[in-house]
Amino acid sequence: PTRRSSDLLLRDEKSAVRRATLVALASESDLVREEHLLPLLHDDDAEVQWLCEMALRKRGLHDDDLEMARMISHKSPATRMRVLHRLPRMPELNLGEWLRQLSQDPEPAVRAAAARAAADYPQADFAARLREMAEHDPSETVRWNARFYLQQRSVRAARN
Repeated sequence: PTRRSSDLLLRDEKSAVRRATLVALASESDLVREEHLLPLLHDDDAEVQWLCEMALRKRGLHDDDLEMARMISHKSPATRMRVLHRLPRMPELNLGEWLRQLSQDPEPAVRAAAARAAADYPQADFAARLREMAEHDPSETVRWNARFYLQQRSVRAARN
């Protein structure tokens, strides 16, 4: 299977197809990226949820990682934004990756919050994504926020 066909199978309307795909491709990180598995943590089928969690554990995710994964893939934008409040308590996380994922959220408020959080984490490799948001985000508010916080990061870097 290709990456595209794997993604389609993971979103199939039949839970039996999603379960079989998880079993077959759980360890195939070159075909199925973690971010494509995350929505299955909230699947209507409890077995799909469990298989997804096991697949992510095989890939090295632990309890804290899974809690963050459930939050960032939740249907509620407010829950997804709570990820930002957890970041300071989880210093071993790849901040840049979590911020990048939130910066691509379908909800403008979540993207704007990710841009704001980038100012709090100057150590995160996020300047390029902020520039992209400042130039191309569909929301004018998000573009404005990204420009502002990109400038804030530059000011902080110049002081240090």
